[in-house]
Amino acid sequence: MAATSVQRSLSTMGWKDMYRLALFEDDKGKILTRIADAEVAIATRERALFYAGSEAIEERKALEAALYALQALRGLTGVSRRTGRSSTNATTHDALWSYRRMVRGRRL
Repeated sequence: MAATSVQRSLSTMGWKDMYRLALFEDDKGKILTRIADAEVAIATRERALFYAGSEAIEERKALEAALYALQALRGLTGVSRRTGRSSTNATTHDALWSYRRMVRGRRL
């Protein structure tokens, strides 16, 4: 599949789908991209709720929780969002995969 069709497919997905893709990404080379894509989708949905004047309290809580989980997942990758530099070590790597096993056991 061409890169543009993949991008088009991703752009039509909802924030929950993007979030799940980030949580369950097995390719270490793609995980940071998946996290960033999910963060953008969450921010876009938050903005849409704000401008629509929607209360949607439960969805806002879910968005906040998802964003927090993505930030934690990014931290477990050992790459700083601010600097983009890796500080990965064996302990961080083990923590990342333990976290993923725990998350996979939960239903989203």
